[in-house]
Amino acid sequence: MKKVLFIGGTKFIGAMLVDKFIEDNAEIYIFSRSEPKNDNVHFIQGDRNNIEDIEKLKSSIKDMVFDLVYDMCCYTPSQAEAIIDILSPHTKHLIFFSSAAVYAKTEHFPLNEGSKLGEHSSFGDYGTNKAAIEKIYTDACDNYNIRLTIFRPHYILGVGDYFMRHQYLFSRIEKGLDIDLPGNGEALVQFAYAPDVASLFHSVPEKQSTQLDIVNIATKEMMTLVGVTQLFANAAKSHGNVRNVDYEKYGLHEQSFYDNYFPFPNLNLVLDVNHAEKVYNHTGTRLETYIDILYKDWVNNAQGYKIVPTPFDKAPKPSLA
Repeated sequence: MKKVLFIGGTKFIGAMLVDKFIEDNAEIYIFSRSEPKNDNVHFIQGDRNNIEDIEKLKSSIKDMVFDLVYDMCCYTPSQAEAIIDILSPHTKHLIFFSSAAVYAKTEHFPLNEGSKLGEHSSFGDYGTNKAAIEKIYTDACDNYNIRLTIFRPHYILGVGDYFMRHQYLFSRIEKGLDIDLPGNGEALVQFAYAPDVASLFHSVPEKQSTQLDIVNIATKEMMTLVGVTQLFANAAKSHGNVRNVDYEKYGLHEQSFYDNYFPFPNLNLVLDVNHAEKVYNHTGTRLETYIDILYKDWVNNAQGYKIVPTPFDKAPKPSLA
């Protein structure tokens, strides 16, 4: 029986992935702050930022050896450093949930797994922290002879998304509120569908033939932010009112703009996903294929979602041209 440990894993992609291993009849352990919905797991409640809880994890896994260890919620180098030496003696294969935000800002696309990593002003410390964690885990896995998989997904959409991306767009469309696009909204973006991401997290480690593999995750489909908004409006059978906002005019940094007023920055970010396709036979699901699933999820859960107001809702439209 395969033995699997999750650091995090009770929400969104993690919850989908746990369900897949339950179907495999794997023995599953979860170290997390929040309790998993599925009872068919061994739950170790704890916060990775708490030293006492890390010690609790250490004592709980004792002499166990895990075939797979998934780190689903590591966001700072200190979090990685605090746990890697504890996990290493118990781990055959480590899988890290990284991000496409690790790539340095550039105007040369697409970005493959060997492209330069570095600072990107639009992502703040998030991307540089993820890149630093990748280095910590790569060095540790080399030292301990542990197999390592690093996944770099693009923007993930799907039911259960705690970033509330599709909920935000549908809420404003259905209320007839303007959708405030950063800049001209012409940037090209890609998406990854949550079930596809979970499937790759599940299948790639089993098929991986190298000591280290890094995998970009997205579909080859690209669209502008204007196109994304129109697709959401079409799903809701609405016109969708778009305003192009010069965020700098209001003293907002681009990062703060899309964190609060639109789910994606007006930023070209195009990944080369040939590796996932050629090595792991993954092509991904186009947004237009599952947009109706997202809309149905919104309809079923709309009452539990509050519309996020923006400072532009009451602003005269001509001044935002």
